[in-house]
Amino acid sequence: MRWLKNGLILLFPLALTLLLIGWMIPMLDLTFRPLLSLFFNNKDMSTTFVISMGLGVMLVLALLIQAPLISFFYRVAEGLIQRIPFVGPIYKSLLDATQLVSGKGGAAQGKAVMIKKDGLTLIGLMTQESLQGRLAAIQSEEEEPLVAVYLPLSYQVGGYTVFIPKSQVKELDWTPTQVMQICLSGAVIKPK
Repeated sequence: MRWLKNGLILLFPLALTLLLIGWMIPMLDLTFRPLLSLFFNNKDMSTTFVISMGLGVMLVLALLIQAPLISFFYRVAEGLIQRIPFVGPIYKSLLDATQLVSGKGGAAQGKAVMIKKDGLTLIGLMTQESLQGRLAAIQSEEEEPLVAVYLPLSYQVGGYTVFIPKSQVKELDWTPTQVMQICLSGAVIKPK
């Protein structure tokens, strides 16, 4: 019976990955097919062709966005999107999360940190090294400067943001991706 358990443990991540890919392929096809049908005959387009062309277009757009003129128009469009009620906050949250994990959110954002408190050791990502704006109200109540740390939860996309004295936070020599891998997997994997 142990061999069955070991086999299931090995196959579960593979099956979940394949399930996710199986869900993504039709979604990409539904997204790109209407756009490509403007240029190609819809009957001649296979799903592989549609996804390949769609990903190719995304790659070209990602390269073009680096050009100063196109980057300017992108920033203008982004500003307009952020002003739309309900859509703007969702877009901004996704953008901030992407920048946090990629480490492009600024000096403090995305720094891997460790917190030791009451016999617990927690790892997370520092999101603010000094509290500003609305968060400044939290800072004024404390003697010692506070930092904001995001603590991801295991096996889900969620977590807690804690505001903790800077002296209780120790920086780690890990990437944000390593922190997320460790936290999301319940520390089953080890950082490389």
